[in-house]
Amino acid sequence: MTLLSRDAERTQLDDALAACVRGGTGIVLVEGAVGCGKSALLLKSLADEPALVFGTSLGAQVGLHLLARHPQLVDTLVAHEPSEFLFLAEEERAEAGQVVLTAYETYKKEGFGAAMSRWAAFNDIDYGNLEFEPGAQLSPMTDEQLANIDFFITHEMPAYSTVQLDESGLDVVRAEKGRLVLATGTASERNWSYRCTHGLAARLGLPVEEFPGGHVGLKTHPTAFATRLREVLRARGH
Repeated sequence: MTLLSRDAERTQLDDALAACVRGGTGIVLVEGAVGCGKSALLLKSLADEPALVFGTSLGAQVGLHLLARHPQLVDTLVAHEPSEFLFLAEEERAEAGQVVLTAYETYKKEGFGAAMSRWAAFNDIDYGNLEFEPGAQLSPMTDEQLANIDFFITHEMPAYSTVQLDESGLDVVRAEKGRLVLATGTASERNWSYRCTHGLAARLGLPVEEFPGGHVGLKTHPTAFATRLREVLRARGH
């Protein structure tokens, strides 16, 4: 999840997104209700005004919980494909939960490669056939990224089906929906997070903005993604 002041310049935004891309998973090692408590503490310590918040995937899920619990800390949240199962139909919710559980069990039995293949399928990601904008490519995995992924699979992945917004949290988000921008990728129609995002949008009566690429558009189209994010923020007066 990326946090910026309201007067952030384009270079700050690009630098922040570049850091997310280099970070691989984009995950800060946090505990609790998908990390929103730690994010709130960070904002209270570093910011003297409500922040611009961007999150993709689990980061977007953290952002929604932050908005539900600490709306006064958020000026604008751009949530790109949060995987909140509450917004799926009941039968889809059970199916999505099983996909997550299978990836988790596969990691324990077969290790990283097999588990990530199953997890990637959750969001329709085929790492062997990704389309990139000119000049973009995936960076080799670092030890830090591998440690992040291990933490993600063993601690955060189960949160997708066990730590979700409840109706009271949704009521707060609905009341604060003026602070929220929902987004999906132009190539994301077949993934679970796309369905979750559109389900939430329907519940809130919000439009869904389109960003370049699929679920990992931040990595495959970093320049176009940053440009689109800046457009969305400028449209809101930032």
